[in-house]
Amino acid sequence: MYKKLFLLLLIALIPLFPQTLYANEHETPSGIPLSEVEAYVDDYVSDYIGKTTAGASIVITKNNEIVFSKGYGYGDVENQVKIDSGTSVFEWGSISKLFVWVSVMQLVEQGKIKLDEDIKNYLPNEFLKHLKYDDPITMLDLMNHTAGFEERIFDLGYANADQLNPLDIGIQIAEPNQIYRPGEVVAYSNYSTSLAAYIVQLITGQDFKDYVEQHIFQRLGFSDSTAYLSSESNEQMTKNKVNGYELIDKGKFKLSTEYYMSMYPSGGINGTAQDLAKFSDALMPQLHNKNLLFENEDTLKTLLSQSYSANEHAPGIAHGF
Repeated sequence: MYKKLFLLLLIALIPLFPQTLYANEHETPSGIPLSEVEAYVDDYVSDYIGKTTAGASIVITKNNEIVFSKGYGYGDVENQVKIDSGTSVFEWGSISKLFVWVSVMQLVEQGKIKLDEDIKNYLPNEFLKHLKYDDPITMLDLMNHTAGFEERIFDLGYANADQLNPLDIGIQIAEPNQIYRPGEVVAYSNYSTSLAAYIVQLITGQDFKDYVEQHIFQRLGFSDSTAYLSSESNEQMTKNKVNGYELIDKGKFKLSTEYYMSMYPSGGINGTAQDLAKFSDALMPQLHNKNLLFENEDTLKTLLSQSYSANEHAPGIAHGF
C-alpha cells in the first residue's frame, strides 16, 4: 500500500567520517552544539510544519548513535494524531530501491550474482518480451539505470488493491519498451529495480519481501518497518501509519488517494525514521563494530563506489545509489 508522500522524511547523515576527524565530539560538523540541536531543528521546521507539510519525523545520527529524534505535526490531521519518530510509520518511497541494491550486493559477495553477466541467465526463458536490442543487459545496467527501458510511471501502481499482482506477474504486465541500447543512456527506471529484485527472488527461492526482512531488517534490528505492508499482515503497523496528504493551500491539506504497487521493491517499504537511521548507519564506516549488511567490508566499499558517470565532472551512480 503506497500513498503520495505528504511530508519531509529527513535523515541527517552526519557520521560520514571516522570519529578522529571531528574537531569537537559535542558538535555537529557544521558547528552546532549537540545541546542546541533541538532548538535549531525546532526553529527550522517551524516554517513548514502545519503550513506546507502536515508533519515530519526527524532523526540525526553521529558516530552510529542517534543524537536527536523527534516527531513534528500530525500523521492524522483530522484526528490530531501526533507524529512520533519512533513509532510513526511512513512510506519510504524510492529509498526502497536501496534495499534492492544491498540485496544484490549480498548475493554478489556470495558469488551467486555477477554484475557483468547477461540477466537472461537468471530469468526464465523468454521472460522479457519487448527487447529491441540483442546486446546483453547486465545487473550493472539495472543498477545504473542504463538498461534502455522506457519509464511509464502509470504502470507502477494502482488506485485499487484488487488490481495487485504477485511481483513476477506485475513485472510482466508492466514490461516497458526498450528504446535505448544497453549502457548508452541513463533513464531512471522503476522497472529495472523491480526486475533486479525479482532476480534476487529467483536466486534465493524467497519472496523478495521475505528476503529483505530476514537478511536486512532482522540484521539491523528493525522493529517497526516492513518491505510489504498490508492491513492483514501487520495490524499495529497499519494503525501507526501516517496518512498521505495533498497540499491544497498554506495550512490546508486533503487526504490523498490510496496507491497500491505490484512492483513494490521500487517504492513499497513502510517504516519509522528511527529504523531508517539504522539503515543509514549500516552504510557508514564502522568505528568498532562489524558491518551488519556484509561479511566483507570491501563489499560495502564496492557498493558505494562509482559504477557509472556521464563524464569526469559528474558524480554519477554508485551501484544503484
